[in-house]
Amino acid sequence: MKDQNRIFVRKNIDLDTICAIWAIRKFVAEKKPVQVLFRSENWKGTGMTDNDLAIGLHAGGKGIVTEGSVFSEVVRRFASEKDWAILKPLIRFVGKTRHIVLEDSAEPEIVASLAFIVFSMKEVGYDDAEILASISSILDDLYKALCKRYEREMDFTELTIIKGPRATVALNDRGGVHRDALLFRSGVEFIVIADERGNLAVLRNKDSSKPILTVYVERILEEVDEPWSYEPEEGKWFYHPEGFILSWSTRKHTAQYKSKVDPLRLAKAVAGIYE
Repeated sequence: MKDQNRIFVRKNIDLDTICAIWAIRKFVAEKKPVQVLFRSENWKGTGMTDNDLAIGLHAGGKGIVTEGSVFSEVVRRFASEKDWAILKPLIRFVGKTRHIVLEDSAEPEIVASLAFIVFSMKEVGYDDAEILASISSILDDLYKALCKRYEREMDFTELTIIKGPRATVALNDRGGVHRDALLFRSGVEFIVIADERGNLAVLRNKDSSKPILTVYVERILEEVDEPWSYEPEEGKWFYHPEGFILSWSTRKHTAQYKSKVDPLRLAKAVAGIYE
C-alpha cells in the first residue's frame, strides 16, 4: 500500500469492517492517507492493484475474507505480537457482536456497545463514510486506553518473585494470559494467581515437569480443611490430572466463596519453603 493506499469494502459497513479498516490505517498504511471505497458485495475487484486491499469482499479472489472476524484476521496478519495482545479485548468483543441482531436486542451491554452505535447511526441516516470516521475516532482513543492498560499489566516492578530450593515462583495478582506467558519466558516455573475477586490458582510452566501438589502444598490445604480432587467440585481444589494447574477458583470459574489459603504462603510452599 505504498502508492495508492486504497481499501475496498462492502457497502452498508459494520463494526467488524470498521475495526479492520482502522487497523490497516494504524499498522499498514502508517500515517499516509488511505482512501476507502465502498463496493457492492458481488464486486469482482475491477481496477485493484497490488497496493490495494479489499476487506470482507471476495473481489475476484483478491480480497481478505474469513468465516470469523475480518478485524481479527487483519490484526493477526499486519500487527505486532504486542499490538495483538493490546487489542485482544476489542478483538474478542467484536467477534462476539458480529452475529447479534441488534433490532431485536434490548440488553444494556448491547445498547451501550460500539455495534449498537453503528446501528443507531445508520438508523438516523448517516452514510458509511460518516460512520467510519466517527467510530475510527473512538477506536483511536480506545487503543490509547488499551495501551495504558497493557503497560500496567506488564509492570513487574511490584511483583513478588520467590526463589526457593525447589522452584522460582511468581505471585501474580493482576493476571492476564499474555502477562503469564512473559513471566514463564523469564524463567518463572510456577505462577500463583490471586486477585481481588477471590480467584486463587497455581499454574505450571508448560516446559516444566515438576508437580504443583507437593507435601508442603498438601499440608497447607489440610490445615484449612480444603481437600483437592481431580474433578472440579465446589469446596475443593481442582488438580488437573496432567499437573499443570491447581485451582480453587479461576478467571473463568469463580468459586462461591474464597479459599482460606494465604496466597503468599502457598507460593512459598510451591517454591519449596514451608512456614
